[in-house]
Amino acid sequence: WVHDADTREKVRAVEAGEAPIGIVVEPSGARAYVAATKADRVQVLDLRSWEKAGSIETGDEPDGMAWAAGK
Repeated sequence: WVHDADTREKVRAVEAGEAPIGIVVEPSGARAYVAATKADRVQVLDLRSWEKAGSIETGDEPDGMAWAAGK
């Protein structure tokens, strides 16, 4: 679910996979990566359209993520 930061009201539902427990947003704010632990995948969400943009197979139970910028 997506919540308004000020009111804390739910504003929309987004399919993020089974057991979503970790999220990281790329610096541009265009995409979010959500660890879908029970699905053994990271779901890629387009934050402009609020649609699933793809997924990345990870192996067993992804959970912690961080953004590492290249030089």
